[in-house]
Amino acid sequence: MPIAHRALNTAFAVLLSFWPLSVAGRAQGGVRWQPVAPVSAPSARTMHAMVGDAARQRVLLFGGLGANGVLDDTWQWNGTLWSEVTAGARRGARFGHALAFDTARQQVVLFGGNNQIAMLADTWLWNGANWLPASPAVAPSGRCWHGMADDAARARVVLFGGYDAVFLSGDTWSWDGANWTRALPTQSPSPRLQHGMAYDAARQQVVLFGGGTQDTWTWNGDWREVLATNSPDPVPIDVSLTYDTSRQRVVLFGGNHGPFLLQETWEWNGGIWEQPRTAVAPTARSGHAMVWDAARQQLVMFGGGSAAAPRADTWLGSSVDPATFVTSGGGCPGSVGLPVLAPLPASLPWLGDTFGLAMDNLPAGSLPFLVFGCTARSLPIPGLPGCTQQNSAEAAVALVLAGDRAVWTQVVPTDPVLIGGMVHFQGAALLAGGANAVGAVFTAGGQATVGMR
Repeated sequence: MPIAHRALNTAFAVLLSFWPLSVAGRAQGGVRWQPVAPVSAPSARTMHAMVGDAARQRVLLFGGLGANGVLDDTWQWNGTLWSEVTAGARRGARFGHALAFDTARQQVVLFGGNNQIAMLADTWLWNGANWLPASPAVAPSGRCWHGMADDAARARVVLFGGYDAVFLSGDTWSWDGANWTRALPTQSPSPRLQHGMAYDAARQQVVLFGGGTQDTWTWNGDWREVLATNSPDPVPIDVSLTYDTSRQRVVLFGGNHGPFLLQETWEWNGGIWEQPRTAVAPTARSGHAMVWDAARQQLVMFGGGSAAAPRADTWLGSSVDPATFVTSGGGCPGSVGLPVLAPLPASLPWLGDTFGLAMDNLPAGSLPFLVFGCTARSLPIPGLPGCTQQNSAEAAVALVLAGDRAVWTQVVPTDPVLIGGMVHFQGAALLAGGANAVGAVFTAGGQATVGMR
């Protein structure tokens, strides 16, 4: 339809026309690492485990190997401070264990590890204050240095590999909240230890890499090797993998290659490994832990180093050029209340991606449209007391009403001149009977900032 065609080519064409070309050549994508110095922190350690506890909006850390032996302490990160959880939180010192957040059941799962006496085969669940023992009828054999990740698409936690004090393991297990079940995939990664695993939410699969080999595997109920044209090199062991939700990338940092500690950041985009631009990076290390803090939209890394020289530093990682959408000002309500303008699920203005907005709570029979501008405004609208124009209104496009909703989508051009550029939006609807004297309703304003992954 002509209206849809115009909608597809309006907003960012406006930005390319008005945004100063002097921004061309600025920083393009990548990860910004920065060290932080909280007033309290866990002691120096390696081979600990961390997980993003989405249910409590905290990062959880447990155990590891410190200068004085194996540790059994539990810590939480709230974005600013580390705090130790003491009551009921010490449940068996260990290192080389694994943690995963079970999205389906909104709980943290711990399995295995080494207590320097034996390889452990116990399963524990975290309730926010205590570690509670699980009692599955069947469980993987005792092991350490295995990989474990949430598999949200299949409502399971997946475990692979590890070391049982004699042999490397190459078995796959899944946790359903009550029991472990051994999977029988048609093919499988080779037995290995100290590999990394992370759930890629955009592609709904678990990604496995490392452990002394350079192969990449994905799990969607069965294993599949991905023949990536570019992989982290030199071949790392003892890596840490996590998924960056905002940039839809699996992020890898560090590890070791023989006696050499590594300092590189790599990212998996579903098809290839790439090295993002990093102006500053954490010091080289292995035995560290890195997770995604969903509440604060950033990577969190702690500790690692080497067994002889463990570290106690905290690093945060975020996008150099993030894509964002924020609302501003107020709207002008109609007969069914205030109309709302918001991005479609998982939609932000990244270069090359489809960005979409939805206007909801629109009056029946009204005519919705979207107004674009390069500058924020707050101007009274004549004849509509209390209603304000939220942008400079360089262009507008009509939309189609479906129920009480209208949707607009557009592919963000890949022109790097757009990075950091802002488009201001405001939704409106005419013929909104009984809304006010002129029959019009308006949403609050919205500011979209173009980012690059």
